[in-house]
Amino acid sequence: MALKANFNSADPFPASTHPDTLRAIVTLLQEAGAREITLAERSGMGDTRDNLERLGIFALSEKLGFKVVVLDEEPEDRWAHIGRGGTHWLRGSSIGWSCTRRGKHWGWPRS
Repeated sequence: MALKANFNSADPFPASTHPDTLRAIVTLLQEAGAREITLAERSGMGDTRDNLERLGIFALSEKLGFKVVVLDEEPEDRWAHIGRGGTHWLRGSSIGWSCTRRGKHWGWPRS
């Protein structure tokens, strides 16, 4: 299960996802039987790793047992281009390999 929260900055809620919200979502997913949960994050502003550290997300991931992937640190060959399909992105978009299932994305229109 891949999650994407909103950690564009280390500013507190409502500027960023509240850590308690992430805790509740991860806990509910685990209770529902999710075995592997990955939070994939890329901040639009500032340094993603620093934002996650300052908000306590890495500590939370260790406590609850989910993985955190800092998408800024993923090498270029770990990204997949997604065609425009029915989206508003004129040139399509890209998704980190770690957010895909066996290298294939799901729930996204193909062009």
